[in-house]
Parts: sequence; structure tokens; C-alpha cells
Amino acid sequence: MFDKEEWKKSVSRYGFFRNIFMMGGLFASYGTLAILILKYLAPRTKKEHETKMFVGLTTNLKSGSSISFETPEGESYILTGREDGSDVKYIAFSNRCPHLGCKVIWENGQNRFHCPCHNGVFNDEGIAISGPPYKAGQRLKKCAIKVEDKAIYALLT
Repeated sequence: MFDKEEWKKSVSRYGFFRNIFMMGGLFASYGTLAILILKYLAPRTKKEHETKMFVGLTTNLKSGSSISFETPEGESYILTGREDGSDVKYIAFSNRCPHLGCKVIWENGQNRFHCPCHNGVFNDEGIAISGPPYKAGQRLKKCAIKVEDKAIYALLT
């Protein structure tokens, strides 16, 4: 039934290594596919991708004031401090209008962001309330903020 001599003749050294390398390649490709499928099914949480960037101190940003900052990727934001009961709430929005990319300005007296290019106006939550951005249903891009002790950090993703 099983002839040892015939089997030795049919399997050469070249054939043996060819089969070993072919099986290794199959295992590597299936392993890579399995890893990609697992990454797709169980993506990383957002916290693993966040990095903190120091923006300022709470002692320098009182209620009603604002400061501008830029991320390492070149995005510019306006950070505002607002009364929230007995505390100050810090919130940051992009200083680029989503309509045409013009620079928006924080107007503290009117508690709004204003885009001078086409008279676009955004409320203090970054939602357009008049002008072309309002007609297009646009809003300012928000940047997450975290306060630790007296330091204000922008959470970048």
C-alpha cells in the first residue's frame, strides 16, 4: 500500500522546500487577513488616539475672554471662557468658517462668532444662525477641551 522507496523518489529536496515555503506563505497571508479582520471588528477606542495639547491656564482665560491656538496639524481654534453657574465653561471652535474658510471672530459683547466675508453668524455653540452658513446648515468644527488643575488642554484625535 505505502511504498517508502517510491515516496522518496517522488519528493525531492527542491519539492520539500517549495512546499514548506508555500505553506509558510499561506499561513502568513491568512494570519495577516485574520489580524485585519479583528482590527475592523474591534477598532481602537477614541481615547487611545487622543493626545493632549496645552492651550493655556484658567487664570489667564476669564469668563467672556478668548484666546486662539493652533494644532500641530495647522488647524486654528478659538477657545472661549463662559459663565456656567459658579464655574467657567471652556469651549473651543475652529476659527475657519465652513462656508468658504474665512477667519471667524469671537464677539464677546454679542456672545457669537462672526464671519466678516459673507456676514455669517454662529452662536456660542458654533451653530450657524444667519448668513450663507445658516442657509447651508453648517456649524463650526468643535475641539474637545479638558481642564486639569488650572491647565487647559485641547484633546486632539
